[in-house]
Amino acid sequence: MRSLRAIALSVLSIQIAITLLIAMMALGLAYRSNQTTALTRAHNARATQAQRVTDALLTARRLEKEYFFAINNPNRNISLTKARSAWYGAHARLGDELKRLEPMLQTDAERAQLAAWQRIHRTYGEMFTLIVSQYAAPTSTPQGANDAMNAFEEPLAQLLAQTAGYAREQTAIADASWETLARQRSATITILAVIGAAAILLSAGLSIWLSRRATEPILALTAGAERVAAGDLQVRVDAHDRHELGRLGMAFNRMTEQLATQRAAIIARAAELESSNRQQQELLAQLQASLDERDALTATIR
Repeated sequence: MRSLRAIALSVLSIQIAITLLIAMMALGLAYRSNQTTALTRAHNARATQAQRVTDALLTARRLEKEYFFAINNPNRNISLTKARSAWYGAHARLGDELKRLEPMLQTDAERAQLAAWQRIHRTYGEMFTLIVSQYAAPTSTPQGANDAMNAFEEPLAQLLAQTAGYAREQTAIADASWETLARQRSATITILAVIGAAAILLSAGLSIWLSRRATEPILALTAGAERVAAGDLQVRVDAHDRHELGRLGMAFNRMTEQLATQRAAIIARAAELESSNRQQQELLAQLQASLDERDALTATIR
């Protein structure tokens, strides 16, 4: 049987191991949560930036139509110079938004796609400038400018569809990442709760077991000591265990046996002394009787 100290150290080691396991799982959850959060934020950032590209392209297309409509407009409510400047500003903003998207991309395919978008952006500017120079005459019509711009309609439509689709794709990935993180957290929290409950039950069981292993022998020794103090030297305690309290019980039993033996010896010696005392008393009585007879004889003689 292992000693109580070794058992207590084993219980403490088990509790420390369970605590470390729970701490490691919590740290793992925090690490995965941080990674998923960072990835999700990156996807959200790309989705937001792609949406900005889409918005900038839509603004440029709207200002493009307004400029062509303003060409040779009899009312001249819109200044051609202001309309053209507004479009160039929107075109420049589109280029800036595409440039801001570049450091957010992670794969070569995404970078290649961005390079294609930037080429469309440059070509869009060149086409618009060319059409502006060709249809700036007073005899030009908005329809002619629009027809000329239709030659570049398909690449612009592709750019619009691709940027909007990329934004939706990144948003969907971010949402899926959040859902995955939520499931991971739920599963890990459940596991931690189960391990924690098991650890509490195990610790409580080990503590109760260790307490009984320690307190029951102590209570038995206390009761035995009280009986010995009351004069009962026949009391014995259970000393089968080989731990510290078991050895203490064995020592207690040996002590009571020795005390019982010593008391028996003392009682026997007392009985011997009492018997010897009775014999001496009898001799003294006989001697006294002899003396009395002698005194009586002496008195008769006189």
